[in-house]
Amino acid sequence: MSQKSIFVFFLFCVLLMSGCSSAPSKDVAAAALKKILPMSFSIEGVHPVKGISVLSEVIVVANKQPMVFYMDKKGAYVISGNIVEAETKKNLTIEALQKHQQLK
Repeated sequence: MSQKSIFVFFLFCVLLMSGCSSAPSKDVAAAALKKILPMSFSIEGVHPVKGISVLSEVIVVANKQPMVFYMDKKGAYVISGNIVEAETKKNLTIEALQKHQQLK
């Protein structure tokens, strides 16, 4: 198992143990993302990730480009990357971006 895989597993376990069961507010999400994004952005939506109660999906638009981040309720952890449902092989991140584009 690679170090990155171990870190992601550890982070997931920490989030599970934190008992976060709801989405962060847009203000909490914005404050967390301002710490790591070097550009101006707007938050288009914050939604719980179906099936992963400790994570929320945060749709961000920066430079007219939508992006998806994942974070815990407190905004202490921000995850950038794809979430793939292993059983169905569905890329939940791509689905979120497609849904966002359809709403525009």
